[in-house]
Amino acid sequence: MIKQSTIDLIHNSVDMVTLVEGYVDLKKSGSGFVGLSPFNHEKTPSFRVDVSRNIWHDFSSGQGGDAISLVMKIEGLTFTEAIEKIAEQFSIAVEYDDTNRQAAVSSVSLEIYNTWCMENLKNNGDALKYLLDRGVTMESIESFEIGYSPGSAEVVSFVRGSVMSEANAVELGIIDHGDRGLYGRFIDRIMFPIRNHTGKLCGFSGRTLSNHPAKYVNTKETPLFKKSFLMYGMDKAKDEISEKNFFVLTEGQMDVVMQHQIGLEYTFASMGTALTKEHIKIIKRYANKGLIA
Repeated sequence: MIKQSTIDLIHNSVDMVTLVEGYVDLKKSGSGFVGLSPFNHEKTPSFRVDVSRNIWHDFSSGQGGDAISLVMKIEGLTFTEAIEKIAEQFSIAVEYDDTNRQAAVSSVSLEIYNTWCMENLKNNGDALKYLLDRGVTMESIESFEIGYSPGSAEVVSFVRGSVMSEANAVELGIIDHGDRGLYGRFIDRIMFPIRNHTGKLCGFSGRTLSNHPAKYVNTKETPLFKKSFLMYGMDKAKDEISEKNFFVLTEGQMDVVMQHQIGLEYTFASMGTALTKEHIKIIKRYANKGLIA
């Protein structure tokens, strides 16, 4: 469990206006701020932020509360997930009562690697041509943060020249130890970053460009990358799924990218793995009906 001191710190230090503006366009009104409800379609603002008390109230739905409850309701997260998401956004360290539980692992190294891969794609004609020939638009490439990871030596060199530690890069599955030393785990591959339903980057799925026997390679099991909990595109699809109470579950990354590209934004993928109880629990937060394609 999360320590009460962390919960108190979030209540006392998180600026509600800054948090809410990630979901609602606010305008100053008297001593507070108002905006359109994130829970109902409306033309007249009924959502209000009380700055002095650091709380919110949505008159259209009769709901209200603090920062944690807002993120829980809008994002469909558990209490713990909401706290961890807010803490990451506002750079607050999360402390746990359960000493056996590992503190939330930072995804900063993965984000650094992801940015590098995205830059590599722009400079690799073959990788970019592959995607364009498949019908993927530049807008989709940017939206899904698709990148390219080059040769092993280049990956290791990048890690050593970046601010991340080699140990952290190994722990998160960017590089690994082999008979000849460190090597990059994703070699000459189109890179699809895998985010969990809260939007946290957990790992990657890489599609070979060199006819490697393993067409797709995923990040190894790490403290962040656990396939039984992860679904590609769910972070982008969940709002549309919640609004329509309907989803389409498909198999691969390209399926998701292409369906979102034509406007079917309630689509996500299980990445070729079995559909687990953990997946279903997350899906049911947003909808109770859909199609498996």
